[in-house]
Amino acid sequence: DWVATGAESAWNVRYKETGGTVWTEVPATTNPYTLQGLAFGTHYVAEVQADCGSGETSIWSESVSFVTTCDPQSLPYTENFDSYTTSSTYSDNNGIAPGCWTTYSTNTTYGAPHITSSGLYHYVNSGTNSMVFTCSSDGADAYAALPAFNQPLNTLSLNFWRAMENTSYGTLTVGYVTNLQDMGNSFVTVATIPSVSSTAGDTITVDFTDAGIPAAGNICFHWYKDGTYYSCCIDDIEVTLADGYTPVVADPTVA
Repeated sequence: DWVATGAESAWNVRYKETGGTVWTEVPATTNPYTLQGLAFGTHYVAEVQADCGSGETSIWSESVSFVTTCDPQSLPYTENFDSYTTSSTYSDNNGIAPGCWTTYSTNTTYGAPHITSSGLYHYVNSGTNSMVFTCSSDGADAYAALPAFNQPLNTLSLNFWRAMENTSYGTLTVGYVTNLQDMGNSFVTVATIPSVSSTAGDTITVDFTDAGIPAAGNICFHWYKDGTYYSCCIDDIEVTLADGYTPVVADPTVA
């Protein structure tokens, strides 16, 4: 959506993939306007101009960037973060997350959970990269949600490695969110991960087959810091069907 600065009731919207050179332009007579036919898991930029009638238009607005949601991922799913070129700091406000992940944090000094490749408070289990959670004020929360999968949430099992800067400096919980745009309010805890007293880390398994867990939702990590500023790293993510569950296969459809 956008704020009209005149009396116009028609606009042109154009969009392209980030880094692309070819714009797609469509007329719009509603505000907000919904773009159709975008690709899954793709970064775009979009701009708007007013159609003032009689062939007159405004200049194009500044660009807004967004990324579309991802097609549900197949199993088994793995992520070790090593295929990304990232910042080497735990406090990068522009740090990236893996494709199709969603991250969010309530702290203002350090960025949302992101991939780090080296440096202070950088703990890894394999390779060179991990995802770091860092908070900067008492009570701050950080979230990292995995993509949706092509099997029900309540049939899945999650394996991951984690290491903390030190014991009792924060709490790592694993659960799920039902609204990626409101992770703080929609997060539900499935398991609270015991604190460790060493940065050597350990491997954790969380079973999502509890009867109270819905079929739809995204697996999510939540780091709550209850000290001055402390970090937690995760690595070597693996999502599989839990023991005893068989894949859900959709009925075939006729093209």
